[in-house]
Amino acid sequence: MGAYEDDVPVDEAGLYLKLTSRGIKNYVEDDKTIYIIGSFRDYAAATDLKIEMKEMGVKNPKVVAFQKTKEIDVNEALELIENN
Repeated sequence: MGAYEDDVPVDEAGLYLKLTSRGIKNYVEDDKTIYIIGSFRDYAAATDLKIEMKEMGVKNPKVVAFQKTKEIDVNEALELIENN
C-alpha cells in the first residue's frame, strides 16, 4: 500500500484506518515503514485488490510477493506457485 520514511500522511492514514479490518500489516526495511494488505496464492485475486485499493485512493498500490519473510520478484513467486 505504501512505504514511508516518516509518518504516514494524514489523508492516507485516514484511508488506512478504514482498511484495518482487511488486515493491514507493516514492517521496516531500509529505514522505511512499509504497509501491506492481503495475502493471496492467486495472482488474479491480488490484482483485483490492487485495483480496489487504487479506486479507494491508495496512490501507488502494487502486488508484492514474499517467500517466508523475504520479498521476492512477483514473476519468481508465480513460477514457484506453478511448480507446486
